[in-house]
Amino acid sequence: MEAGRQGTRTRAAGTPASGSRPLPRAYRTALHLRTCAGRLAELSRFFHWLADQGLTSSLAQVDARCCEAYLAHRRYVLDEHGTVVGSQSPAVRRAAALVPIDLVNYRELFTADRPSDALGPWKGATASAVAEMPNGRDENKTQPVEDSVLQPVLAAALYLLSALGPHAVTLAEDIREADRIGVRYARKASSRPNHQGLDGQRSAGACLS
Repeated sequence: MEAGRQGTRTRAAGTPASGSRPLPRAYRTALHLRTCAGRLAELSRFFHWLADQGLTSSLAQVDARCCEAYLAHRRYVLDEHGTVVGSQSPAVRRAAALVPIDLVNYRELFTADRPSDALGPWKGATASAVAEMPNGRDENKTQPVEDSVLQPVLAAALYLLSALGPHAVTLAEDIREADRIGVRYARKASSRPNHQGLDGQRSAGACLS
């Protein structure tokens, strides 16, 4: 098993060795670093779970029942006594299902140890399907607002847009024009010589003399 982990680290990021078959299910798009960190954390969790089950000699020991058991292990939230207190989100279940699926998809890269060629987790189903993730085709995740609430809000918004909108546009233009005039006036004032200040300096000099 340890050899399999080393093979994962050394070859998974590279290309297949000469003479090996291409990887039809390999990722063609680079993943974000946070996604990679999450995948690595789930893979480490899977290996620790295998060790707790006594499956430490080879990745070939992983079979379909093992994949189902790990998914069941990650499906629920347990307290410190091992009692089920809730269910994990579909995203967590998907991450758990991805571990054996990715191991199978990339097993051609493993040199020292690899999953069995007969292993096909969940008969080739996607991780999203295994995790029962909602696809959004049936209905939105957020329920629609009732008409009794939506209609008054839309009516008020339309009134503000039609009644106050033109005045707001005119007011915004007036404010921008006032700002432009103020800037021009400030520039002219700063460029004028300060005669009063010069006269005051002359008077002070005369008194000192």
